[in-house]
Amino acid sequence: MPIFRDVKNRVFPKGFCAWTCIGVSELAHPGLLVEIKCVAVRRRAIPV
Repeated sequence: MPIFRDVKNRVFPKGFCAWTCIGVSELAHPGLLVEIKCVAVRRRAIPV
């Protein structure tokens, strides 16, 4: 996890995006799949 965090912080500077990491050792039944749905929103920059 520390290596992942270091790379993520270089690629996505602080405040640039939100992220979540979930880990499990196994699912309830072998071969079970997990579906993840997400929505991204790009806001316009505020004119200065």
